[in-house]
Amino acid sequence: FHMSPTSNEDLRKIPDSNPFDATAGYRSLTYEEVLQELVKHKELLRRKDTHIRELEDYIDNLLVRLSDSYVSQVGKKQVLLIVATVIP
Repeated sequence: FHMSPTSNEDLRKIPDSNPFDATAGYRSLTYEEVLQELVKHKELLRRKDTHIRELEDYIDNLLVRLSDSYVSQVGKKQVLLIVATVIP
């Protein structure tokens, strides 16, 4: 079980001896290099969180459009009955 680094800039090296040791790749780095890795990972996490929020908003908007379309086609009473049975 050995994962190759994703880019040449990735300073972490995963040793072949223990693939489950998450700290092994950072032991040979200087303090500044560890800080650079931390900043890089925090930025990546921030971008992923933003993307997740955008996807959640997109899905919410689709559900609203779908429910509005369903209400106009079926009628409000039936939709309220369905929602009441689905959401306790």
